[in-house]
Amino acid sequence: MNPKEEILKKLYSDPYSEEKIFQDFSKNIPKEEYELLYSYLIDILCDVEIDRYEAKQHFENICKHREEMERILGRSVGFRVGMLDYFVNKKRKLQNPKVIELATYENKLKLADVDELTGLYNRRYLQKMMNTEIQRSRRYDLTFSVLFIDLDNFKRINDDFDHAMGDSVLKDFSYIISRVIRAEDVAARYGGEEFVILIPQTDSLSAKILYKRIRDEVEVHTFEHRLPLTFSAGVTEYPLHGRSVDVLLNKADQAMYMSKHSGKNKLTVLKEKRDSKRYAPKKEITISLGGVQNEPGEVLDVSLGGLSFEAARHLEVGELVSLTLVIPTEGRRIELKTQIVWVKEHEAGLTKMGARFEHESSTLLVEIIKRISVA
Repeated sequence: MNPKEEILKKLYSDPYSEEKIFQDFSKNIPKEEYELLYSYLIDILCDVEIDRYEAKQHFENICKHREEMERILGRSVGFRVGMLDYFVNKKRKLQNPKVIELATYENKLKLADVDELTGLYNRRYLQKMMNTEIQRSRRYDLTFSVLFIDLDNFKRINDDFDHAMGDSVLKDFSYIISRVIRAEDVAARYGGEEFVILIPQTDSLSAKILYKRIRDEVEVHTFEHRLPLTFSAGVTEYPLHGRSVDVLLNKADQAMYMSKHSGKNKLTVLKEKRDSKRYAPKKEITISLGGVQNEPGEVLDVSLGGLSFEAARHLEVGELVSLTLVIPTEGRRIELKTQIVWVKEHEAGLTKMGARFEHESSTLLVEIIKRISVA
């Protein structure tokens, strides 16, 4: 059971235990996850999303505010009453609050997050959880994988039988997924016959194990009319293949289509391609990172997939960097979105780094690289 579900369980068993609810968690949850509990509690009780780094401070302020209310009123004040007054009258985070029973709210929340046909999560919830996992992985230097699945020849099932048969297949396949995944994995129906599984703290090679388990279960499962079912899949990994929800999903989708076009019923793990031909221009570049003032650097070599350079600033592997390639002889400034893939310390306080392009090189960039470089 995940921490949010544990909080709900404790609130059901003891509705007025908000201020002592974290005592039972201290020994059972990793230290880096503990601060998330404050954010979860506030979100559950009043549907206010608070940044995990601010939530603990808000929680402590609510406790103090409740004590002050008790002193003024001369009677006991519950945590939730204090929280409501705090967010409505003090912090103005709630404009027009509504009181609702927790069980009713939870049921409505589940319905909003769940795909009605399959019982898996929907696309909206998946994207929300991917954003959360990106923040967590970035902070604690973790990795996770995204498995993108598409059922093979699904249109033929609907055409040869009917949509009721198609729905039956989707339900059975979803049931298999829900049985095979771990408690911390998030499985969603992405749309139609497409499914996506978010696999925390798992690299793309380890994600193969989950793919194989699902495939093995599908092979032995008896679908209605004994229909043979296969699926094609693709995997991407954070931060190796991208650092945003859209990039990771798009690349996983591309990998899945590679499986489709190479025979179906297989998995493609997206690999980073490095162009074998390297070019060695000696042109100035400037680096812009997180709003910091541009710093000069020098290009060492360029391929159609990335470049290496040296600069005074030390960047970390996995960081997204906007590079401006300045080419005086061409009279051009080319903006490039890149990700750092290796870092080596160098003499004279400079650092050598390699970066890959986040998107495929444009035709213009390729032609310029060839013109200004010595192959």
